Amino acid sequence: MVQCTYESAYDYDMKYSNDMQGYDLIVEWAKRLQGTILDLGCGTGRLAIPLAMQGFDVEGVDISESMLKLARSKTEERNLDIPFYVMNVTELNVHKPYAMMFMAGNTFQHLLTNLEQDQLLRTVHEHLQKDGIFIFGLRMPNLEELGSIQNYEERYRNALNQVVVEEYEEIYNPMTQVLSFHIVKNIYGRGNHPEQTEELRQIRYTFPLELERLLQEHAFRIEHRYGSWNKGEVTEESRELIYVCRKS
Repeated sequence: MVQCTYESAYDYDMKYSNDMQGYDLIVEWAKRLQGTILDLGCGTGRLAIPLAMQGFDVEGVDISESMLKLARSKTEERNLDIPFYVMNVTELNVHKPYAMMFMAGNTFQHLLTNLEQDQLLRTVHEHLQKDGIFIFGLRMPNLEELGSIQNYEERYRNALNQVVVEEYEEIYNPMTQVLSFHIVKNIYGRGNHPEQTEELRQIRYTFPLELERLLQEHAFRIEHRYGSWNKGEVTEESRELIYVCRKS
């Protein structure tokens, strides 16, 4: 059975909850601004919860009800008040202006079509207050890697302390600029044979000049462009593209 979703919210949280990539840059800008922050594709609250713990007024949006259910549970455990909305990031409908929005974890690359990218930038622009800031990151296209089929494994323990071995096959389509991940997941429990499931995930690659023209067309002014969340310079060897944009 092929599934087009991520693993369970609890397994996802175990794998990524300690990944604080992007947090320092987001905090840097949050301190400069007055108003509410919106975490787009917030998942289980990886960044929204630490921001709230530092006293920032933060809210979260995600399309996954199970992710947000866990995020709310974690929030309640810490006696925090973070509104979470089950919503597609391309169709925001919260009727309030935000001082800043951000997308971490390459969430922008889950927008697979030109239409989805347009919808996202349009709705972000509409929901930002005057001179509001939008921060997001994505992977830098690496033609050497994308030009061939990639096979590799990942191993970890899930929420039930079972060993999970994920076998990945990555195939890039240059016409759509979409990279497809075919994943065979083997979960080793008490039996001799693993429980096996299959998943399909996809992400879209966008090239720097293509993206910068897109931002300009949607009335965003690029304040900074970095080659990493640590504000490294963009070079041919950069693995990431990080943009800090201002609504204009």
